[in-house]
Amino acid sequence: MDGNIVELGDVNAGALGRNLGKPYTEIPDPFGCCDSYGEHFSNLIERSARLLGIPVEMVSNTELYESGEFEDATRYVLEHREKAREVLGHYQDKVDEEYVPFNPICDECGKITETVTAVNTDEGTVEYRCTDMEAGDQTIEGCGHEGTATFREGKLPWRFEWPAQWEVLGVDHEPFGKDHAEGSWPSGSDVARNVFEIEPPVPMAYEWFTLDGEAFSSSSGHVVMVQDVLEMIEPEVLRYFFTKDPSKARDFSVEHFDHLVDDFDAFERTYYGEDDRDDSDADEKAAEIASAAYPPTIRPTLAARFDADGAPILDPEDKSVPVTDDRRAQLDELADDEFSGRVRLPYTFAAVLGMTDDPDLRESIARREGHVPDDAPEWVTEFALSRVERAREWARRTGNEFDYELKRAEMPDVDVDADTEAALDELADFVADHDDPDEIQGEIYETAKRHDIDIGDFFSVGYRLFFDDEQGPKLGPFLAKLDREFVLTRLRREG
Repeated sequence: MDGNIVELGDVNAGALGRNLGKPYTEIPDPFGCCDSYGEHFSNLIERSARLLGIPVEMVSNTELYESGEFEDATRYVLEHREKAREVLGHYQDKVDEEYVPFNPICDECGKITETVTAVNTDEGTVEYRCTDMEAGDQTIEGCGHEGTATFREGKLPWRFEWPAQWEVLGVDHEPFGKDHAEGSWPSGSDVARNVFEIEPPVPMAYEWFTLDGEAFSSSSGHVVMVQDVLEMIEPEVLRYFFTKDPSKARDFSVEHFDHLVDDFDAFERTYYGEDDRDDSDADEKAAEIASAAYPPTIRPTLAARFDADGAPILDPEDKSVPVTDDRRAQLDELADDEFSGRVRLPYTFAAVLGMTDDPDLRESIARREGHVPDDAPEWVTEFALSRVERAREWARRTGNEFDYELKRAEMPDVDVDADTEAALDELADFVADHDDPDEIQGEIYETAKRHDIDIGDFFSVGYRLFFDDEQGPKLGPFLAKLDREFVLTRLRREG
């Protein structure tokens, strides 16, 4: 079953508290949907990757220990524990002569313990006593049990486990956040070279991401799930976000998804040479980046939207599919050929279309405004309009200026006097010749003043005409985004 993030009220938090100190894979899932706490979050990662069309192979450390995959690495560290203590002492306090780099799991209470009293590398066992452990500002009480554990019934401390994973799994490239660059990576590479006597993988440190200007924090609930993001933007737009320079900090702003989508659309146009490119160094660099980054960004989307014969699939159930090596060349050809005819509705225009539930009206407006050609293939039309529901969901979740129901089907019953009628007609004449949002906003004020109408009352009339409400978004920029024929018809009270 897929793991899900749910509200705290639905979580059995006591299941966590009662099991502090146990391996994550032995803690019952407090959300109640998976076999363990560890499996719950592994499922979330796997599901998120699948939604983005990213092929991943999930590997369980617990299963690697239990199957003996870590046994040789564990034995090696314990045989060289004096060297291990020496290296670890450069990075961690309290590394004394009694320190043993192995944490058995107590067979009485199931908790991890640090107190190893004897090591038998020939037998592959350790003797231990289950003592208290410090975890942050908490003390996890041991049960006092004394027993024997095999190398499969415990784990290496993380500073040794990480390099052991490199060896066991054959890791040759290791990305990590900048918080690990100053402590974890130096210790890991030191342990690899001077304890395991192996070369560490090629590192890549990446900068912090923030979410709407604040640090991601699972403990405070300041997170966003991939499945939620993909209800608002296409998977290729999210993949594009991660193509940017990882050494620079970036903000993932849900509130400003329109900016991210606009950036992606421009990136895509650059790939197809549809922008107004010149010979400047900046434009040449942008074209070079698009040429390298666009094909892998779009492939999983194409794999979902075109079958093995290259025929388009209308409204595919999966929006991204992992790309197999044998399809890569075909998908790159599709990207350069048939998919070059795709249509991307401007995101905020799609949000405006989302103010009406009528799919036929949405399509009609998109065609009338010139976004969807009359001769567009069916898959192009469907693809273009698929952005509308995403933009509508973005408006709903952020409560922004597009989170209103536009009254298109019939004009609200708005009673206005002669002065207001004249002012509305005058404003319509202005809008007919101007499309700048700030100019239209300013003209609303000036028109009201010229006709000696209260500014607030004039705006209220506008909101009632379009939303049958007393309030709404900033009116000038909003009218500039609407299809002009509808705006003029409504301002002139013609229907």
